[in-house]
Amino acid sequence: MAIASNQIKPPMWAPGINWSHPLAKGLVFVAPMWFDTAAQIRDLSGHGRHLIPANTPVYEEDTKGKAWRFTPGSAERATYIVDCPITAYPFSMACWFKSSTIISNQTLIWIGDRHTANDTTALQLRGGTPGDPVRAFSGKYGASTVQTANTTTGYSVNKWHHACGTWGGVGNRSAFIDGGGKNSSSGVVGAMTGHDSVAIGRLGDQSPGVYMNGYIMLPCIWNRVLTDSEVLQLFTDPWCLITIPKRE
Repeated sequence: MAIASNQIKPPMWAPGINWSHPLAKGLVFVAPMWFDTAAQIRDLSGHGRHLIPANTPVYEEDTKGKAWRFTPGSAERATYIVDCPITAYPFSMACWFKSSTIISNQTLIWIGDRHTANDTTALQLRGGTPGDPVRAFSGKYGASTVQTANTTTGYSVNKWHHACGTWGGVGNRSAFIDGGGKNSSSGVVGAMTGHDSVAIGRLGDQSPGVYMNGYIMLPCIWNRVLTDSEVLQLFTDPWCLITIPKRE
């Protein structure tokens, strides 16, 4: 299902969360990312987990609206190091993205241990994998255990897409693109330990990398597994969670 450009373009005024919407259930982090400053990326979930950019993020007026522009190989990313919203299963992550390349791997949202590369969970783009899928990644490198789920369809360069990953437990993860393309895997990685940080646009552990090259908008995290119909709704109704104040 194609999404018209005016459906993706974000509102122009400072938004809030539509807490009456069913998709707001379990929402622990949401950052619109189009009205913030270089000092802080605001979390509108009410939990106060605002992101602090490591470098000054670049906001650009794209054809679909103002979004956060990432440059590959740079230190651009937002991260906070306390009170991570997710420290145990289950959970889900989602965002809108527009990538400038399909020849490299990129990170959309990462949660894990900032001190090591041992515990990491990520929603990624796999331009280095045949088919250019979205990937739900679970890894415990210290135990040499990595499990992934790749979508059955891929993304296109310079086009807005919606990505979502759900993690139901140590052996349950699924990846989605544009509300569909679902694929799941059941390999076991073990319990989450040490997760204390979130990063947008790159890995946030002791060896940062896998940088985003393009735009990211509206990253969200829930403390539950979204249903297939909810994932589809996030794609077909991009701003269902957002409310806009009335102008006098």
